[in-house]
Order: sequence, then structure tokens, then C-alpha cells
Amino acid sequence: EAHREAIKFCSKAAWRLGQWEELEMFAAQLVRGSGETYNKNLVGNNNSKVGMARFGFREDNIPRVDFDGAFFSAILHIHRMEWSLAEDAIDAARRAMDSSFTALMTESYKRAYPSMVTAQTLAELEEIITYRELESKANSGVHRHGPSPGDVQEARDRLLSVWRKRLAGCRIDADVHSSIMAVRSLVLESTDEIDATLNLSALSRRAQCFKLAERILCDPLVELSVGGLNSRVFGFNYPPELRLVANHKIEQSSVDSLVVESVDNLLHQYNDSQIQYSHQLVEEAKGLERLNIQHRLYFAYVEHLWLTNKCDDAMERLSKLSEIADLVGHCERSQNGSLRVACWMRLGDWKLSHTLSPGSPLPESLQFEVLNAYKRAVAAKADEYRAWHAWALMNFRIAQNQNDVMGSLKMKRNLGKDIINHIIAAVQGFVKAITLGTKRWSASVQQDMLNFLN
Repeated sequence: EAHREAIKFCSKAAWRLGQWEELEMFAAQLVRGSGETYNKNLVGNNNSKVGMARFGFREDNIPRVDFDGAFFSAILHIHRMEWSLAEDAIDAARRAMDSSFTALMTESYKRAYPSMVTAQTLAELEEIITYRELESKANSGVHRHGPSPGDVQEARDRLLSVWRKRLAGCRIDADVHSSIMAVRSLVLESTDEIDATLNLSALSRRAQCFKLAERILCDPLVELSVGGLNSRVFGFNYPPELRLVANHKIEQSSVDSLVVESVDNLLHQYNDSQIQYSHQLVEEAKGLERLNIQHRLYFAYVEHLWLTNKCDDAMERLSKLSEIADLVGHCERSQNGSLRVACWMRLGDWKLSHTLSPGSPLPESLQFEVLNAYKRAVAAKADEYRAWHAWALMNFRIAQNQNDVMGSLKMKRNLGKDIINHIIAAVQGFVKAITLGTKRWSASVQQDMLNFLN
């Protein structure tokens, strides 16, 4: 029994790694029994009677194979485009799980839920077979009135839409989502269902499966990016003569000028060399949509680094990504405002939490770095509540700190110009945030109103 369990895990590993020869060997052992000799000719036989015998039935239709053997055999034959054998294996898997599934259903819904998910994955395997058969007919060109590429795309879009709705109704659990997404990977590409991929990584991390969470993000990133995780599209190997900062005034300005200057005057300036470099990045990524997908996956990977206590590496990578995302967003008119806001917001938040102990005063260099990050978040998307909230709160905090310092030095009669500028910026930010606040941010909006009245 222990040996069979080991073969089951080996089969799953071979499938996830795309090692189809190994999966063929392990699946044959699960079907025939671990003590029998592996026979490649038998495994590959397309005869329907042999297929029925292999995948679960004797002549009297009595099941002879367990669920794992039939399931992995179905996966293997879908990969080989052997539709009939795959359907036989799926049917055998259903029969193998029937008795245990029925018993669990009589006990409780909670205990039966994993089996329900398994039954649903078998149904999705049949949906995959139907779609792949349609796709193969369209590609073969043999049928005079066969499906067109448009029909295939329509079927794919419809299938993905159904899958999204189905996944949204599933239990929020890493094992459930992982098993479902693994089956769907027989159809899905690296650029498909990014939201589901990001969600699966987050669920895996929440379940303390840190290596799995990282691999879920790294596998598509390595596949999509020419240079892997240190690719140019993520801000690495940037030509120093181009200067990554959009406007040199940002480097040369003080905290006061950063607060007073308007967003348009301070940030939105890129030269011809930088615009040309942005075009090269889009071409290297094979399109703006693929580049945005890479940036979303990479941002999630950077967050993973931070949450697994690799803070310095995370901050360095996020700083580069923020600049590159801004460059592409401005030069390509990309609709990546939400990502840019998230990048600059995280960068500002991380700088505060990583370099400052609670209750300590803010050094001017840190004030500048954090305010710059929040102001660039405001510039990325002017109607984003979170950016205005963070910008206003930071100015409010700086004004309070400076006011406390002046009070301790008995200089409280005349407010300094710096404090007045931060107060004005905080008031304007709170008003804008309150205007943009919705039910989703109701708690933060209440805080903004109290700070504004203060």
C-alpha cells in the first residue's frame, strides 16, 4: 500500500512537470498493479476492447482498477489526443469512486466536498476532450464543413467563462483550487486565467506551502520572459545613460518642493530614448498585453518575497518594476494604472515599515522617498482612493511630527512654511479621498473624515 501511494505521488509529480514518459510508466503500474512489468506496447494500444480492459472493466463490467490509475491514464491519453481511451479511463474513474462518494454523501456535505470536486474535475476532463476534438478537426482541414478557427475561439471563450464562474463558487482552499487548475492546464496557456493563478499562489502561501506558491508564479514568468526573473522587462540591465527616473527634477527636489509641485509638472516627462526603450520592451515581450501579464505575475512574486521575509530583495525588485511599469504606462498609453498604483503604494508602505521603528521620527530622506512613492501612485491613477488616502495620511503625519518638535522647542506660536505646505497637502488629499471613497473603503473614509476635522 505504501509503495502504491508513492507511485501515486510520482504520477502527480510527473504530470505537473510535463514528464509524459514517466507518467506513462507510473500510470501503467497503477492500472496493472505495482508488481507487474511495465509494458509500453500495452499502454499505448488503441484497441477499444483492450482499452476497456485496461481502464477499469472486465467483460462483466466489474471495476478492476482504482481511481488514481484511471485518472492518470485519462490525463495521459488526453495529452496524446487518444479521445476514446481517455473517455474509457474517465468512466472507469467514476466507477472507482462511486461507492466511497455515495458513502460520504450520506455522512455530511463537508466530508463529501473533496469527492464532489473530484467528480467535477472528471466532468471538466470531458469538456476538455470535446474542445480538443473540435480544435483538432479545425486544424486538420479534412472535413469540408468542419469547424472554423472562429468556432474554436468561440468555444474556448465559452469554456473559460464557464470555468471562471465555476471556480468562483468553489471553497476557498489551496488543495481544491490546485486540483482544478492542474486539470485545466491541459488547455490553458501561461497567459490564460492570470487572476486564478495569482489567487492560487496566495491560497498556497496562506496554507504555508511557500515553495508551491513561489513555483506557481515563477513557472509562467520563466516561460514568458526571455531573461527569466532578471529580465529587462522587470527593470534589470537598464542602460544607465537613459536614466530610469522620468524627470531629473525628482532627484534634485526637496520634500517641500515635492509637496508643492503639481503632479503634471513633476513627473510626466520622458525623452525620446526612453520612449524607444519602452517600445523595445513591448517588442521583446511579444505585445503589450503579454508585458502587462508579466508585470502582474512579477508583482505577485515580489509580494511573495516580502511575505517570506526576503525584504531587501523584494524592495529592490519592486523599485525597478515600479519605474518600468510607469515608463511603459506613459509611453505606450497602457491601461496598467491599477498595477502602477499598487507598485508605488507597496514601495512606500514597505519603506516605512522596513526602515522605521514604531514611534520614531521620520528622517527627511525617508520622508522624501515615501512621499515620492505616494505621489507617483496618485499620478498613475488620479481617481484611486488608496493613493490619495496614503498621500494625505503621510503629509498629516509629517505635519504632526514637525508640530510636536516645535512644541518641544517652544516654537509653537508661528507655524513654519513647511508645516503649512504639509497641512494643505493633507487637507486636499483627505477631501479627494473622501470624495472617492466607497463602501469598500468605508472604515478608511471614516478615518479620513476624523483626520480632516482634526
